[in-house]
Amino acid sequence: MVDNLNCEPNYEVIYYDRFGRAYDSPKNISSIDWNRRLDNISTSKIEYVISEDSCCEQLGIIEPIAHQMGIFRNKTLSWWGWVSNARYGRSSVTIEAFDALGWLKRRIIHNDLTWVSTDLTDIFIELWHDAMDPSPVAAETVAYPSGVLQSREEYISANRITWNAVQEMLDTGLDLTVFGQKILVGIIPSNRPMEIKLSDISGDVDVTKYGNGYANKIYADANDYTVGIYPPGPPVGNSLYPLSEFVIKDGSIQDQVSADDAARSRYEYSRFVPRLVSTRDSIVLNPNFNIHVNDMIPGMKVVMDTTGLCYATKQELRLGELNVHVESGIERLSISLQPLGPEGGLDGAEDPVA
Repeated sequence: MVDNLNCEPNYEVIYYDRFGRAYDSPKNISSIDWNRRLDNISTSKIEYVISEDSCCEQLGIIEPIAHQMGIFRNKTLSWWGWVSNARYGRSSVTIEAFDALGWLKRRIIHNDLTWVSTDLTDIFIELWHDAMDPSPVAAETVAYPSGVLQSREEYISANRITWNAVQEMLDTGLDLTVFGQKILVGIIPSNRPMEIKLSDISGDVDVTKYGNGYANKIYADANDYTVGIYPPGPPVGNSLYPLSEFVIKDGSIQDQVSADDAARSRYEYSRFVPRLVSTRDSIVLNPNFNIHVNDMIPGMKVVMDTTGLCYATKQELRLGELNVHVESGIERLSISLQPLGPEGGLDGAEDPVA
């Protein structure tokens, strides 16, 4: 029996209020766009063609923030989020939404918080509850250790947006992604790598030798300019590359353990300049493709074979982003792949000396 999850997908959109009451979406959807992102907030957009008053009545009750949206692919939940904008025109309606992480841009830190040599995953869980417990939403956290310890402090008096504190941790070793109603935090496990060949891609593909992501020596900049260096020892380059130093600006790192762990999380010694892979157009998914759309989780391992390009490689990467566009019954997917470690770059590096 052939598994047909990767062909002729059937999509359904359902809206919900805060109490879980469902509101069926009109069937006259002209296009659906949704994505999953590693270390970022994911979004979706539904566009409708309006042909009768009943459609307007169904969509007219949708309120941003108050209503949630589930996108189901072949009866399986593929994306979940909260309506951010509802735009009504003469002949069309557009509904946009953000995932659970988007709430952290709308919440502030409510309590004075201090952590000493604590795993970034545990810090995130406490920040999430601090931000969301006053008014919870339909999302749960699934935690995996990040392996990076930090000492950090947050104070009510700073009036910080929670997402700003989380972004600092994303720069120093934390991984996050949203899968349906679950927030996956920490090093996301991948027991079954996805394998992709050029024959699986219908459009063009780019392999970038990403020099901005390479460093021999990394500084984790704190208020007292604590420095983390990886690999430990004299600041020398490897046999091929000259010394390339990278400054991480994170004023919340409090001690040497924090700095060293942050540096270690960003760099693997003696590795070449990292390779990034992206698809410009779409991936062809047929019944024999080795993984289903509903199982593509950002952070999972991907084995990419680019034999046939000017630069050919078969290497293990991880899924950074999945973008899905559905129109006229045709589903198109594009992806980006990145190195196995947390993605970094020299863009925006600053002098750590005041």
